[in-house]
Amino acid sequence: MRVLARHIASASSLAEVLSMAAHMVRQHLGYEQVAIYLAEPDTGDLALCAVAVAEPSQIPPAQYHLPR
Repeated sequence: MRVLARHIASASSLAEVLSMAAHMVRQHLGYEQVAIYLAEPDTGDLALCAVAVAEPSQIPPAQYHLPR
């Protein structure tokens, strides 16, 4: 947790924080794929905001949304 907190403190944007968090979860917990979704304020749809995967071809489109 201290490592994550240190990285978060040095981040310059929310996107950077989410990307770091996804990569750290993947690395430290051993998951093959990690995805972070945030709810869109207007619609409530989930928008893909960060991913960490072993194979870059597994990354879905950047504007991927899951409707409510």
